[in-house]
Amino acid sequence: MNTEKKIILLLSIIVLLPVLFYSSYQISTLNETEEMIQQVYNRQLDAILFSVNQYVLDVASSWANRIETEQTPEGVAQFLRSNSSLIFIAETDSAFRTVRTFPSQRFFSKNNFLSNQETIQKLMRYKTVGYRKLEPVMITDSTMEIIFIGIASPSRVYIMHINNGRFVYDVIRKKLNELAQNEFELTVTRTKNAGVVFSTSSPALSPSVQKQLWIFPDYSLGIRVKGETLDE
Repeated sequence: MNTEKKIILLLSIIVLLPVLFYSSYQISTLNETEEMIQQVYNRQLDAILFSVNQYVLDVASSWANRIETEQTPEGVAQFLRSNSSLIFIAETDSAFRTVRTFPSQRFFSKNNFLSNQETIQKLMRYKTVGYRKLEPVMITDSTMEIIFIGIASPSRVYIMHINNGRFVYDVIRKKLNELAQNEFELTVTRTKNAGVVFSTSSPALSPSVQKQLWIFPDYSLGIRVKGETLDE
């Protein structure tokens, strides 16, 4: 009886060992494949998020160019009317001697510029090496300022005062709807309270990947594939 048991045990080992080794190999290969798919998936989502961020930066840069080159008050007024998220524009010289605002009835004093003096000096240093940077400064939960130095007139300092929610709806929404189509769900949220500002899906779902918006430091852009995520 003992001999039979030994033979059975031996045969079991002979049969099971290759199966165990093969199963371990398959599991290891599967894990590597899943990891590779996850990396490809994340890169694809990151590329979409980068595209949105770049689009927002391009829009803000085009606004800065238009503000600097527009010569007439009527032209600036028309520009403001055509971009409802832009509340007003303020301009001063590098010594903060005179301040102009558009529309003119908006009050914006020298002290408003002086409170951002450190940021303005940093932007001027960037400008001396040929780089114009747009610097966002959050004012309230609903408004922000974008400070920049003129290209043609590096002695001029400009501030764009923006309604955040309006900018998301008027500018970012169009790009998100264009990218989402029937494949992705894209959501803009406030970083502080995770409140949803806009989503291409209703109700807004938890994103798979989330990144900060470059120009809006208190806002994040999230993305997930429609339907089940890769993890699910």
